[in-house]
Amino acid sequence: MAGPKRRNPRGQRGGPPGGPRGAGRRMPPPDATGREVKYIRQLKESVTPLVVHLVDGTEVRGHIEYYDVDMIKVTRPEGPHFFIRKSDIRYIVESD
Repeated sequence: MAGPKRRNPRGQRGGPPGGPRGAGRRMPPPDATGREVKYIRQLKESVTPLVVHLVDGTEVRGHIEYYDVDMIKVTRPEGPHFFIRKSDIRYIVESD
């Protein structure tokens, strides 16, 4: 026969006793929270000039014209426009 269930003295579940609350928890990826979509939509609607830094070191300047789950389309004032896979983007910086 099993004994009564014990609770951690601090009322926490999982993780080592006495550890910080939420220790060991993983944050959901940005696409699961909806924040990535909101940010890209804001950049697109405001036609914000930006610089997209790619994993291979290339920089693409322009503004976002289109986006979906896997890619964005960067429209440039001069030269060709680019469809860029999100997996190839290191980070995006808003520019003047």
